Amino acid sequence: MESVGLKVIQTPSITSITADELNDRIKRNNTPALLIDVRTPEECQQLWGHIENAIHIPLKDLKKNLHRFEEYKDKEVVTICTGGALTWEQN
Repeated sequence: MESVGLKVIQTPSITSITADELNDRIKRNNTPALLIDVRTPEECQQLWGHIENAIHIPLKDLKKNLHRFEEYKDKEVVTICTGGALTWEQN
């Protein structure tokens, strides 16, 4: 029988915050280390517009761009989407 190796990956805890909570934090200069806006361009136009200091990468392109954020792997990262369910689908 062939053995299968398993790799244990530790992931940081994941919590949700509301748009209002994020807005309050930004106003208090308590912005997360990295803001990634995963909304489509159409969603950005319809909902809230561009969020200052956020990097816009549509969700469909996020995986192929993860290498860009290696320096943030031990820091707080917030993804912005129209609803949490969309982000969870991509895991």
